[in-house]
This record gives sequence, C-alpha cells and structure tokens, in this order.
Amino acid sequence: PPARRQVVLLSALEPARRLDVALEAFARGAAEDCELLVAGEGPGRAQLEAHVGRLGLGPRVRLLGAVEDVPDLLK
Repeated sequence: PPARRQVVLLSALEPARRLDVALEAFARGAAEDCELLVAGEGPGRAQLEAHVGRLGLGPRVRLLGAVEDVPDLLK
C-alpha cells in the first residue's frame, strides 16, 4: 500500500495550547491516508491520549513524546 502522508505538530502538551482543537480539525479535514505525529511532552498528555481515543483517531495519531532531533523528524 502507498505510504501515509504525515502531518507533524510540535508543541508542549499543555491544555492552554488547545491541541484538542487541532485533533478535532485533523479528524474532520485530513484525508484517511494522513497520519498526525505529535512531538512534545507535558502535563496534558493523558487528556490528549483520551481525546484521540474519543475521536477514534488511534490508528492515525502517534504521540511521540519529547523529540531531540526535530530537523530529522521534519525530513
């Protein structure tokens, strides 16, 4: 099968960043062959994971945690 297209989001996982809104936009607008990679860590991780589950995005969203080599991730 063709490789999935990837969208990368770099952010601290904090409620004030409103990543829930980004997930909802991804759920509504991204093509089925797109995958969202979320790079970052923070106190809102558990809430974000729960929101991914509620939206049914589990197979299409990967929470990567802290990423040290951002340029490599963006390649």
